[in-house]
Amino acid sequence: MVGSSAERTALRNSLRVSSRPVALLYAAGDAPAPLRSPRSEPRTEGCWYRARANDGSSSLTRRHSPIRGCCEGGRMRGRPGKASVRSEGTRPERFVRRALLQLGLHFRVNYKGVPGSPDIAFPRARKAVFVHGCFWHVHPQCAAHSLRGVHGKNSNYWREKLARNVLRDRRDISALIALGWKVLVLWECECGDEVALRARLRRFLAYGHGAEA
Repeated sequence: MVGSSAERTALRNSLRVSSRPVALLYAAGDAPAPLRSPRSEPRTEGCWYRARANDGSSSLTRRHSPIRGCCEGGRMRGRPGKASVRSEGTRPERFVRRALLQLGLHFRVNYKGVPGSPDIAFPRARKAVFVHGCFWHVHPQCAAHSLRGVHGKNSNYWREKLARNVLRDRRDISALIALGWKVLVLWECECGDEVALRARLRRFLAYGHGAEA
């Protein structure tokens, strides 16, 4: 656990969270993985693969996807129809869930019934957290790097798709705010520092700091 017992109790009381066990808030097999920095993940995952030479030796080699940049898990291969990208339970989302559990908080995952189905929600407190991939949701600070691979014959398709994603995000956040919710957007590149992540979540949940206007 993080922080003193009094701090955790005050934070839980401010959110008016349910007293149900945390395990009940997850579907089977959906419990978050231990919080780790993305750099600590095994190198054989993601875009690394094992190449075998003619002499029988093997080595780990980087596979460059057609679209380079941040990605919410999965790999991009060939045509858009062959893409395999997770929309729920991504690595950054698991980092955030783990941080919230370390704060001793209960929450809802992919909460239905409100605009945007927030990745993490506190319905009684009317607070929602969206965890966005830097590429798929076009993080302004990462756009120059993550979008440089969008070119070629499918460039129009990808640019239109990403533009739709951005417009949908803005619409969903505006709708939630109109319903009286406070919304926090966390970007994939911001989830690697667990200490800063917990501090930011604590400030948002306790005082509403960092909420979208």
